[in-house]
Amino acid sequence: MSDPSAAVAEVTDSAPRTVARGPAEIADAARRMVWYLRRHVLDSPGRRAALRRSLGGGPGEARTFAAFREVSRFVPESASEETELAFRTVAALICAQPRQARDEDVAAAAPLTGDATDDAKAVDGEQAAGDAWAGAAAVVGRTDAASAEPEGSSSDEQTADVSQRRPPRSIGATLAFAVEQKVTSSSQAEAQLHRLCRGDVQVVHRHLPRLMALLRSSRISVDWAALVCDLAAWDDDRQRIAASWLRDYYRGLTPSDQDGHDTDDTPKDIA
Repeated sequence: MSDPSAAVAEVTDSAPRTVARGPAEIADAARRMVWYLRRHVLDSPGRRAALRRSLGGGPGEARTFAAFREVSRFVPESASEETELAFRTVAALICAQPRQARDEDVAAAAPLTGDATDDAKAVDGEQAAGDAWAGAAAVVGRTDAASAEPEGSSSDEQTADVSQRRPPRSIGATLAFAVEQKVTSSSQAEAQLHRLCRGDVQVVHRHLPRLMALLRSSRISVDWAALVCDLAAWDDDRQRIAASWLRDYYRGLTPSDQDGHDTDDTPKDIA
Protein backbone atom coordinates (compact mmCIF):
# COMPACT_ATOMS: atom_id res chain seq x y z
CA MET A 1 0.00 0.00 0.00
CA SER A 2 1.43 3.36 -0.96
CA ASP A 3 1.98 6.16 1.52
CA PRO A 4 -1.40 7.98 1.82
CA SER A 5 0.20 11.38 2.33
CA ALA A 6 2.33 10.92 -0.75
CA ALA A 7 -0.73 9.80 -2.70
CA VAL A 8 -2.64 12.91 -1.64
CA ALA A 9 0.18 15.15 -2.76
CA GLU A 10 0.54 13.21 -5.99
CA VAL A 11 -3.10 13.43 -6.97
CA THR A 12 -3.41 17.03 -5.79
CA ASP A 13 -0.43 18.10 -7.83
CA SER A 14 -1.50 16.24 -10.94
CA ALA A 15 -5.18 17.14 -10.79
CA PRO A 16 -5.58 20.81 -9.90
CA ARG A 17 -9.06 21.98 -9.01
CA THR A 18 -11.03 22.94 -12.07
CA VAL A 19 -12.40 26.44 -12.31
CA ALA A 20 -15.21 25.66 -14.73
CA ARG A 21 -18.02 23.46 -13.42
CA GLY A 22 -19.73 22.25 -16.58
CA PRO A 23 -20.78 18.64 -17.04
CA ALA A 24 -17.48 17.59 -18.61
CA GLU A 25 -15.44 19.09 -15.78
CA ILE A 26 -17.63 17.48 -13.14
CA ALA A 27 -17.50 14.12 -14.92
CA ASP A 28 -13.72 14.29 -15.16
CA ALA A 29 -13.36 15.26 -11.50
CA ALA A 30 -15.77 12.52 -10.45
CA ARG A 31 -13.79 9.85 -12.32
CA ARG A 32 -10.61 11.00 -10.64
CA MET A 33 -12.24 10.96 -7.22
CA VAL A 34 -13.57 7.43 -7.72
CA TRP A 35 -10.17 6.20 -8.82
CA TYR A 36 -8.47 7.94 -5.90
CA LEU A 37 -10.87 6.41 -3.36
CA ARG A 38 -10.44 2.96 -4.84
CA ARG A 39 -6.69 3.26 -5.00
CA HIS A 40 -5.90 5.04 -1.74
CA VAL A 41 -8.85 5.02 0.69
CA LEU A 42 -10.83 1.77 0.48
CA ASP A 43 -7.97 -0.28 1.92
CA SER A 44 -7.56 2.10 4.86
CA PRO A 45 -10.09 1.13 7.58
CA GLY A 46 -9.86 4.43 9.45
CA ARG A 47 -10.23 6.67 6.44
CA ARG A 48 -12.95 4.45 5.00
CA ALA A 49 -14.94 4.50 8.25
CA ALA A 50 -14.62 8.27 8.56
CA LEU A 51 -16.03 8.76 5.08
CA ARG A 52 -18.81 6.25 5.72
CA ARG A 53 -19.87 8.11 8.87
CA SER A 54 -20.23 11.33 6.91
CA LEU A 55 -23.16 9.98 4.93
CA GLY A 56 -26.18 12.25 5.37
CA GLY A 57 -24.25 14.90 7.24
CA GLY A 58 -24.57 18.56 6.42
CA PRO A 59 -21.75 21.06 5.90
CA GLY A 60 -20.28 22.05 9.24
CA GLU A 61 -21.21 18.84 11.05
CA ALA A 62 -18.16 17.28 12.64
CA ARG A 63 -18.79 13.90 11.04
CA THR A 64 -18.37 15.45 7.59
CA PHE A 65 -14.89 16.86 8.23
CA ALA A 66 -13.14 13.73 6.97
CA ALA A 67 -15.23 13.79 3.83
CA PHE A 68 -14.12 17.33 3.08
CA ARG A 69 -10.50 16.24 3.59
CA GLU A 70 -10.77 13.40 1.07
CA VAL A 71 -13.13 14.93 -1.47
CA SER A 72 -12.66 18.69 -1.61
CA ARG A 73 -9.64 18.55 -3.89
CA PHE A 74 -11.80 17.00 -6.58
CA VAL A 75 -14.78 19.35 -6.34
CA PRO A 76 -14.49 22.04 -9.02
CA GLU A 77 -14.08 25.57 -7.70
CA SER A 78 -17.28 27.60 -7.58
CA ALA A 79 -19.29 24.40 -7.64
CA SER A 80 -22.77 24.57 -6.17
CA GLU A 81 -23.64 23.10 -2.78
CA GLU A 82 -25.53 20.37 -4.62
CA THR A 83 -22.43 19.45 -6.60
CA GLU A 84 -20.29 19.33 -3.48
CA LEU A 85 -22.92 17.20 -1.73
CA ALA A 86 -22.98 14.85 -4.73
CA PHE A 87 -19.22 14.25 -4.41
CA ARG A 88 -19.42 13.71 -0.65
CA THR A 89 -22.44 11.40 -0.82
CA VAL A 90 -20.99 9.18 -3.52
CA ALA A 91 -17.64 9.02 -1.70
CA ALA A 92 -19.45 7.87 1.44
CA LEU A 93 -21.47 5.31 -0.51
CA ILE A 94 -18.31 3.88 -2.05
CA CYS A 95 -16.85 3.45 1.43
CA ALA A 96 -20.07 1.90 2.78
CA GLN A 97 -19.96 -1.06 0.38
CA PRO A 98 -19.75 -4.62 1.68
CA ARG A 99 -16.30 -6.20 1.77
CA GLN A 100 -16.48 -8.17 -1.48
CA ALA A 101 -17.87 -5.20 -3.37
CA ARG A 102 -15.07 -3.00 -2.02
CA ASP A 103 -12.51 -5.57 -3.13
CA GLU A 104 -13.89 -5.38 -6.65
CA ASP A 105 -13.59 -1.62 -6.63
CA VAL A 106 -10.00 -1.82 -5.39
CA ALA A 107 -9.18 -4.31 -8.14
CA ALA A 108 -10.69 -1.98 -10.72
CA ALA A 109 -8.08 0.66 -9.80
CA ALA A 110 -5.07 -1.64 -10.05
CA PRO A 111 -2.03 0.12 -11.56
CA LEU A 112 -1.37 -0.59 -15.19
CA THR A 113 1.78 -0.31 -17.29
CA GLY A 114 2.43 0.13 -20.99
CA ASP A 115 0.10 1.90 -23.36
CA ALA A 116 -1.08 -0.12 -26.35
CA THR A 117 -2.60 -2.94 -24.34
CA ASP A 118 -3.73 -1.06 -21.26
CA ASP A 119 -7.34 -0.65 -22.35
CA ALA A 120 -7.72 -4.37 -22.93
CA LYS A 121 -6.13 -5.17 -19.58
CA ALA A 122 -8.50 -2.84 -17.79
CA VAL A 123 -11.55 -4.32 -19.46
CA ASP A 124 -10.39 -7.87 -18.83
CA GLY A 125 -9.69 -7.09 -15.20
CA GLU A 126 -13.10 -5.61 -14.59
CA GLN A 127 -14.85 -8.48 -16.29
CA ALA A 128 -12.85 -10.99 -14.27
CA ALA A 129 -13.95 -9.16 -11.14
CA GLY A 130 -17.54 -9.88 -12.00
CA ASP A 131 -18.46 -6.46 -13.27
CA ALA A 132 -20.73 -7.84 -16.02
CA TRP A 133 -20.68 -4.40 -17.55
CA ALA A 134 -20.92 -5.25 -21.22
CA GLY A 135 -24.44 -6.63 -21.17
CA ALA A 136 -25.87 -3.71 -19.29
CA ALA A 137 -23.93 -1.17 -21.34
CA ALA A 138 -25.77 -2.30 -24.44
CA VAL A 139 -29.00 -0.81 -23.12
CA VAL A 140 -27.51 2.59 -22.38
CA GLY A 141 -28.13 5.25 -24.97
CA ARG A 142 -26.22 8.05 -23.33
CA THR A 143 -23.12 9.78 -24.63
CA ASP A 144 -19.74 8.93 -23.21
CA ALA A 145 -19.03 12.36 -21.76
CA ALA A 146 -17.33 10.89 -18.71
CA SER A 147 -14.85 8.93 -20.79
CA ALA A 148 -13.23 11.86 -22.55
CA GLU A 149 -9.51 11.85 -21.85
CA PRO A 150 -8.18 15.26 -20.81
CA GLU A 151 -5.15 16.73 -22.48
CA GLY A 152 -1.85 16.84 -20.65
CA SER A 153 -2.62 13.94 -18.34
CA SER A 154 0.07 12.65 -16.04
CA SER A 155 0.79 8.91 -15.92
CA ASP A 156 -1.38 8.55 -12.79
CA GLU A 157 -4.22 10.43 -14.42
CA GLN A 158 -3.90 8.25 -17.51
CA THR A 159 -4.15 5.19 -15.30
CA ALA A 160 -7.33 6.57 -13.77
CA ASP A 161 -8.71 7.28 -17.23
CA VAL A 162 -7.89 3.81 -18.51
CA SER A 163 -9.27 2.00 -15.52
CA GLN A 164 -12.61 3.78 -15.77
CA ARG A 165 -12.96 4.35 -19.51
CA ARG A 166 -16.37 2.98 -20.28
CA PRO A 167 -19.78 4.36 -21.17
CA PRO A 168 -21.61 5.88 -18.22
CA ARG A 169 -24.40 3.74 -16.86
CA SER A 170 -27.43 5.30 -15.24
CA ILE A 171 -29.30 4.12 -12.17
CA GLY A 172 -32.08 2.99 -14.48
CA ALA A 173 -29.80 0.67 -16.46
CA THR A 174 -28.29 -0.61 -13.22
CA LEU A 175 -31.71 -1.46 -11.81
CA ALA A 176 -32.68 -3.24 -15.03
CA PHE A 177 -29.54 -5.36 -14.75
CA ALA A 178 -30.41 -6.08 -11.10
CA VAL A 179 -33.84 -7.32 -12.19
CA GLU A 180 -32.24 -9.52 -14.85
CA GLN A 181 -29.94 -10.97 -12.19
CA LYS A 182 -32.94 -11.65 -9.88
CA VAL A 183 -31.59 -9.31 -7.22
CA THR A 184 -34.96 -7.59 -7.05
CA SER A 185 -38.30 -7.93 -8.80
CA SER A 186 -39.36 -5.65 -11.62
CA SER A 187 -42.22 -4.26 -9.53
CA GLN A 188 -39.95 -3.42 -6.62
CA ALA A 189 -37.28 -1.91 -8.85
CA GLU A 190 -39.87 0.10 -10.73
CA ALA A 191 -41.42 1.44 -7.53
CA GLN A 192 -38.03 2.49 -6.22
CA LEU A 193 -37.08 4.09 -9.52
CA HIS A 194 -40.34 6.03 -9.69
CA ARG A 195 -39.81 7.23 -6.12
CA LEU A 196 -36.37 8.54 -7.02
CA CYS A 197 -37.56 10.16 -10.22
CA ARG A 198 -40.41 11.95 -8.48
CA GLY A 199 -38.26 13.28 -5.68
CA ASP A 200 -36.18 16.37 -5.22
CA VAL A 201 -32.47 16.05 -4.61
CA GLN A 202 -32.94 15.55 -0.86
CA VAL A 203 -35.27 12.61 -1.49
CA VAL A 204 -32.78 11.03 -3.88
CA HIS A 205 -29.92 11.39 -1.42
CA ARG A 206 -32.06 9.93 1.36
CA HIS A 207 -33.05 6.80 -0.57
CA LEU A 208 -29.73 6.06 -2.27
CA PRO A 209 -27.97 4.35 0.67
CA ARG A 210 -30.54 1.52 0.90
CA LEU A 211 -30.60 1.10 -2.85
CA MET A 212 -26.80 1.02 -3.13
CA ALA A 213 -26.62 -1.48 -0.25
CA LEU A 214 -29.04 -3.76 -2.08
CA LEU A 215 -27.17 -3.52 -5.37
CA ARG A 216 -23.64 -3.80 -4.03
CA SER A 217 -24.43 -6.62 -1.60
CA SER A 218 -25.33 -8.60 -4.72
CA ARG A 219 -22.24 -7.42 -6.60
CA ILE A 220 -24.21 -5.31 -9.08
CA SER A 221 -21.72 -2.70 -10.23
CA VAL A 222 -22.58 0.98 -9.97
CA ASP A 223 -21.20 3.73 -12.20
CA TRP A 224 -20.14 6.03 -9.37
CA ALA A 225 -18.90 8.85 -11.59
CA ALA A 226 -22.17 8.93 -13.54
CA LEU A 227 -24.05 9.02 -10.25
CA VAL A 228 -22.04 12.06 -9.13
CA CYS A 229 -22.91 13.83 -12.38
CA ASP A 230 -26.61 13.05 -12.11
CA LEU A 231 -26.84 14.10 -8.47
CA ALA A 232 -24.94 17.31 -9.15
CA ALA A 233 -27.37 18.27 -11.94
CA TRP A 234 -30.55 16.91 -10.34
CA ASP A 235 -31.96 20.23 -9.11
CA ASP A 236 -31.49 22.01 -12.43
CA ASP A 237 -32.13 19.13 -14.81
CA ARG A 238 -34.26 16.62 -12.93
CA GLN A 239 -36.74 15.95 -15.73
CA ARG A 240 -34.07 15.09 -18.29
CA ILE A 241 -32.11 12.90 -15.90
CA ALA A 242 -35.22 11.15 -14.59
CA ALA A 243 -36.33 10.49 -18.17
CA SER A 244 -32.95 8.97 -19.00
CA TRP A 245 -33.09 6.73 -15.91
CA LEU A 246 -36.60 5.57 -16.82
CA ARG A 247 -35.68 5.07 -20.47
CA ASP A 248 -32.61 3.03 -19.59
CA TYR A 249 -34.57 0.93 -17.11
CA TYR A 250 -37.40 -0.02 -19.48
CA ARG A 251 -35.02 -0.58 -22.38
CA GLY A 252 -33.03 -2.97 -20.22
CA LEU A 253 -35.95 -5.16 -19.22
CA THR A 254 -36.89 -8.25 -21.18
CA PRO A 255 -40.46 -9.58 -21.34
CA SER A 256 -39.55 -12.35 -18.91
CA ASP A 257 -38.18 -9.79 -16.44
CA GLN A 258 -41.63 -8.22 -16.23
CA ASP A 259 -43.54 -11.44 -15.58
CA GLY A 260 -45.40 -11.30 -12.31
CA HIS A 261 -45.46 -7.49 -12.32
CA ASP A 262 -48.01 -6.29 -9.80
CA THR A 263 -49.61 -2.91 -9.16
CA ASP A 264 -48.25 -2.45 -5.65
CA ASP A 265 -46.11 0.71 -5.80
CA THR A 266 -44.43 0.02 -2.45
CA PRO A 267 -41.07 -1.77 -2.63
CA LYS A 268 -40.83 -4.79 -0.35
CA ASP A 269 -37.11 -4.81 0.29
CA ILE A 270 -36.50 -1.07 0.15
CA ALA A 271 -38.44 0.85 2.78
